[in-house]
Amino acid sequence: MSFRRPFPVRWGLAIFVAPLFFAAVAFASAPSEYVIYAFPATDSAGAESNGPLVADSAGNLYGTTNVGGTFYKGTVFELSRPVPPNTKWTETVLYSFTGARDGSQPLSGVIFDRAGNLYGTTSEGGASGLGVVFELTPPADPGGHWTEFALYSFQGQTSDGASPVAGIVFDASGNLYGTTNEGGITYALACPRGCGTVFQLVPPAMSGMVWTEHVIHYFNSGQGAYPRDTPTFDGMGYLYGTASQGGMNGAGVIFRLARGRIKCCTHSQARRLATVLSPTAV
Repeated sequence: MSFRRPFPVRWGLAIFVAPLFFAAVAFASAPSEYVIYAFPATDSAGAESNGPLVADSAGNLYGTTNVGGTFYKGTVFELSRPVPPNTKWTETVLYSFTGARDGSQPLSGVIFDRAGNLYGTTSEGGASGLGVVFELTPPADPGGHWTEFALYSFQGQTSDGASPVAGIVFDASGNLYGTTNEGGITYALACPRGCGTVFQLVPPAMSGMVWTEHVIHYFNSGQGAYPRDTPTFDGMGYLYGTASQGGMNGAGVIFRLARGRIKCCTHSQARRLATVLSPTAV
């Protein structure tokens, strides 16, 4: 003889058990966060870290802060792993931007080259106040000062980019690539300070000299505008990235650039294309 609970009883048990089940699932799948470092409320240590981190072979982390530092113009910092029995990570400011020709307000992270030098961008500062690409060289002796060198200062206007807010990436030949949020082609309504660019920096023949910049793409709103993220290479050498605005629907685009097949590779070509392409041509 089988026994079946009355309908209200069965549903009562279901209503009681279901919340416990979902609570257990939520508890089991919830991520466990541990804050390894909290920036102090002091100017010298840096604040407002916006960009991604990069790790060295020892597991130490490197990044930037948008403000703070000795001159309150941003920093590059190192976060050292704790040595047991210590459990706290240790922050060291490797460089404090002055806001002059060295740059100001970095908004993205840094990357390493094979020699252990760090590279990044600042959104302001430089010779024209429109941002720089910088190199940070480690000291010869441990504990010494890192040396900063501005590889390139953006000029803005219609021929060059301005205000890079994204990071940079190396190709296999050691050239650097990145985007600027402004500069280049201007439109009164869509891009009053320029729609942004994609640039290449070629290293000099001798160390310590200024790198050579080439604008390899000018955004024209129809093909995107205001890129804000770091581009990336695929295995075939195509360069991919995003633009936060513009495009067919005005809501941004994902773009691809290829050597020898770039639609807008000079400013004059971009200008001509801008006059004939409708906003829906992406």
